[in-house]
Amino acid sequence: MRTSRLIEHGVTWALIGHLGITVFQNTPDAHISMLNRFTFGWTIPQWRFFAPNPGTENIHILYRQQHEHTWGPWAELPTRYHPTWHSGIWNPGNRGYKALFDAAQQLMTLSGHGATFEWVAQSPAYQLLADVIAERLRPTTPTGTYQFMLATSTPEAGPEGVKPILTSFPAPL
Repeated sequence: MRTSRLIEHGVTWALIGHLGITVFQNTPDAHISMLNRFTFGWTIPQWRFFAPNPGTENIHILYRQQHEHTWGPWAELPTRYHPTWHSGIWNPGNRGYKALFDAAQQLMTLSGHGATFEWVAQSPAYQLLADVIAERLRPTTPTGTYQFMLATSTPEAGPEGVKPILTSFPAPL
């Protein structure tokens, strides 16, 4: 009886410790190699609660228009959904934002793996972003030229942390 109780407490504390270390490891500043030194051969899972990089990098989709041969300022396409009180149960409003985010991720992957720009420009992700931005601009300016840019930023790096990933060809509306 006493041995089984001791084993039960040992397993319980091992699971609590493992869960605690796993949560700590998933914070933005965590370094798995540092933590694995203290686990004595017990590898800590590298799960991510917030994908793709929790709290370390933001994705921005920017666009601009050309007016009389002069490019206007860059504006940001909103990619964040503002949840409502019932979002945990029913959340159809997030689908469009999720599609934009997934398209931006796909373009980042293609750009990061050495795809040629012409090949990237023929991808469904590129076409989706181009179509969304064109549809956004048509009600205010039915003719003209537009361009979009995909950029990432690292919040803790400030303005120096902004990195352009891809700039589109200028396209007619």
